[in-house]
Amino acid sequence: MSEQQAKPTSAPKPKRHLKNYLLDKSFQLTYALIIVVIAVLLTGLLGFLIYHQTSESSRLHEKQANETIDIFKSQSNETISVFKAASTRTESVFTTQSNETKKVFKEKTEAATGILALIVSQKEKYPELASMAKMSMDQMKKDDIADIAKMNKQVAKNKKTLTTEIENGIKSKKKQLAKALEKMTVDKAKAATIRKTNNQRILIGVVIFSLIFIIIIFLYTIVLTHKVAGPLFKISNYFKKMEDDDFSRTWPLRKGDQLQEFYKKFENAHGAIVSRKKEELKKLHSILADIDKESPAADTIREMIKQYEQSLGDNL
Repeated sequence: MSEQQAKPTSAPKPKRHLKNYLLDKSFQLTYALIIVVIAVLLTGLLGFLIYHQTSESSRLHEKQANETIDIFKSQSNETISVFKAASTRTESVFTTQSNETKKVFKEKTEAATGILALIVSQKEKYPELASMAKMSMDQMKKDDIADIAKMNKQVAKNKKTLTTEIENGIKSKKKQLAKALEKMTVDKAKAATIRKTNNQRILIGVVIFSLIFIIIIFLYTIVLTHKVAGPLFKISNYFKKMEDDDFSRTWPLRKGDQLQEFYKKFENAHGAIVSRKKEELKKLHSILADIDKESPAADTIREMIKQYEQSLGDNL
């Protein structure tokens, strides 16, 4: 038998209908669900890793912000302590210098009054001079008392001014540090809110992406398995027809279907059977032409010809 005889008769290419995409529900849905489960596991793992990474990053930023604030608080307290210590030392030095000045002034006064006291002790020899010395000594003591009181007053005033300036300086520094700390706390809260919002957006994005990806994978798997189930379904129908002695025309696979080579071999086998049946039909017609048309054998041959013609259908 020639290759030309075995080649099946082609028919118009059928169109793919949406309602026929689930030709083998058990096979297609099982395969699609397996792929979907794998996709769910992979996307879930990916989503977990992404969210875990963003959460770790947020915790790290929160920790760094807290550590920065703690360091700032510690440095602020140290700054205030150093400022207070320096102020205390300055006040102490100021007080010490004032006391030393008083001491020197007192020593000078005592030295001067000592000389005058020596003159007063000679009042028998120099009564007038002793009297003048005593008056000078009394006046000097009065002046000394007055000068020391004045100096004490001035020192107290200067000390009060210094204390006020120190307190104002400490208050100003504390206010600046408190304002800076408040700003850092507000910035930390804003940053935490932004990170939380971003994490929520990432989570929602991952969920939406996963759902879209899973739906696409599911639909694509149905389409892909349909391209395998379709040819198998068609070949199964043709086998059923062949069991019922129906060798009518076969239809080609749709564009994009799988198993093209396998289907071509099936078509060749189907075409070969059709060709043999046609040859047998010709022989039956030839035999019928050579025998008595009224004989029982002729009736049997005509019945066989009818069966062959019904079997070939539109392949005649």
